[in-house]
Amino acid sequence: MEIHQIPANVQLIKRSKSEWSSFAYKKCQDVYGYDSNALRRFAVIIQLQYDKTVSEEDKEFLEFLMQQEIDMHRSHPYQGAHESMDILAYLLAKFKDVHHIRLFEQAKLSNFDTYYGFDTEYLFSAGIEEAIRYVEENDLYTSSSYFQGMEDEIRT
Repeated sequence: MEIHQIPANVQLIKRSKSEWSSFAYKKCQDVYGYDSNALRRFAVIIQLQYDKTVSEEDKEFLEFLMQQEIDMHRSHPYQGAHESMDILAYLLAKFKDVHHIRLFEQAKLSNFDTYYGFDTEYLFSAGIEEAIRYVEENDLYTSSSYFQGMEDEIRT
């Protein structure tokens, strides 16, 4: 699918997992910045940002796209924190799902720039109490490289 076809086909893309592979991170060295699907993925992310029909049914697709962005950010030779990751985090945060904490943590830890540039508030987008409960129940204070040593700070 060409980039100019994405707006007209966004509903098909969201519902058809067979279409998702054309938005997956694909490492290569070319004019598109070391990811041959980066522009196509960014185009669908922008379309989703303005799509009034994004719903709970689209959560899996958004999670898939976020994982692709994380993979790209981890592998990109120039590091950086691209806008696409922030848009996806915003869309996922609207679901207020504590299970996204691990995904947001991976995004934050993708590279040096995302560590400082990816907003920490996304980690608590499900609610402060809910997030703390999830971190404690899943022992993230000891098993997570981001939450390690932050127990006192988070409780405060």
